[in-house]
Amino acid sequence: MTKTRTFAVALSLSAAVACSEQGPIPTTPAGPSSLEGANAKPGGPPPADVAVTSTLGAGDIASDGVNGGAYTNSTTDKSIIQSSNGVWYLGSAPRTVFLRFDGTVTGNGIANTGPNSGPPLNLGAANYQVLMYTACNFPPYGSVSLLTMQVSNTLVPCPMAVQFATGGKQYLLRMNENLDGDTEVDDVNITHPTSTTWHIEPSAGVSNRARLFLQGKGNAGLVPQGDYNMSFSIDVANP
Repeated sequence: MTKTRTFAVALSLSAAVACSEQGPIPTTPAGPSSLEGANAKPGGPPPADVAVTSTLGAGDIASDGVNGGAYTNSTTDKSIIQSSNGVWYLGSAPRTVFLRFDGTVTGNGIANTGPNSGPPLNLGAANYQVLMYTACNFPPYGSVSLLTMQVSNTLVPCPMAVQFATGGKQYLLRMNENLDGDTEVDDVNITHPTSTTWHIEPSAGVSNRARLFLQGKGNAGLVPQGDYNMSFSIDVANP
């Protein structure tokens, strides 16, 4: 039976994950990126974030089954592309996202990748409140903003991360070749097939290899808990 885990997602997105492809959410506002304020008028207010509909398909990262798998932006659940850096965010609360971490020999966990080269952490399958995001706005990824991507079916590599909590512990699931090694984990691929749609998919075929970290208190160090083959399909549309 699928369980539901709650996670109080505190989203101050203006100070959030503009640089957190490096790891946990910063506790203080991030400095301006090379893209920040690109569309702002001098002396005027910053441009508004773009509210989008994020639809999660079937897989090891999937929707909670509500509203046909679609998440819309609201005063609680957050589904946006941030105007300052072009990063896509999905913050689910009270909605949840399904995640599978099967550390058994027949599961999606990869053998000998857990602590001390043991089995990966077996959290099973459950629904969690999450903060999920892509962060292509860094030099290793060409400082790409989803809002300024060329409209095409060209595959653009990008890191993706999912933060959630269970059992009083904070976790970070990361797909980031730049930080974790391109021979070990996989980036995601993003396309921009029309002027109002984006698609996020594994770069390694049906699933990506992703790394799960235990996240220390106060955004302290990340402790690897294992690698997993994670399948997913995400469609983002404005509106």
